[in-house]
Amino acid sequence: MSQELATEILKELKFMHSKFDEYDNEFKFMHSKFDEYDNEFKFMHSKFDEYDKRFDGHDNEFKNLSRSIARLEVDYGQKIDTLIDITSGILERLDSLEKNFELNSEELDKHSDQIWNLESKAGII
Repeated sequence: MSQELATEILKELKFMHSKFDEYDNEFKFMHSKFDEYDNEFKFMHSKFDEYDKRFDGHDNEFKNLSRSIARLEVDYGQKIDTLIDITSGILERLDSLEKNFELNSEELDKHSDQIWNLESKAGII
């Protein structure tokens, strides 16, 4: 092999070696970027886990609240319905008594007028 050919091959090999070094550096850079992204994804994943736990806590609170409301409805719902029925009955009775009172008041006024007329005719007044 001639000296020139060997020099040319050596030159080409050095060039290829430098290109491989460049590619190797590029791959190292890309690898470091992927590591950064991986760390970011791990951080985001940990945040999602935290949010998941918090939502689980809220779910439990809502379930407890629902149970409490259901228990209150069972324990006091019938009592409240009964109180409303009793109150309605009392109000109806009050309305009836008020009407009777008004009728009695009118009747009393009429009797008072009749007594006054009778006393004035009898000369008592």
